[in-house]
Amino acid sequence: MSVSMLGDVRAYDRLLSGEGREGLLSSAIAMTEKVSFALGAAVLGVFLQALGYVPTTGGALVPQPASALLALKLGYAVIPAALFAINGLFVWAYDLDERKLAAAAAAAAEG
Repeated sequence: MSVSMLGDVRAYDRLLSGEGREGLLSSAIAMTEKVSFALGAAVLGVFLQALGYVPTTGGALVPQPASALLALKLGYAVIPAALFAINGLFVWAYDLDERKLAAAAAAAAEG
């Protein structure tokens, strides 16, 4: 959702600050996404290891304990769904709409 909201945020920021900080805002979003993806993979690896996941060796399938199967279900379905729901709360609280953008534009036009 961050990329779809970025255009309005850039316009709103320009109206409020009078400065063109589009590059700053875009790079902040890009950095946040990259760090999130990297941390997500790292945390998932630690989570799987903590719950007994046995990595494949030599291309041979390895039987997994029940705790590792639970970790896979949680790590690939339940936890991402919960994080997506939490993200929905942030999107719900996002209050930049057309009315607020128009009001900022009118205020900027006045001086």
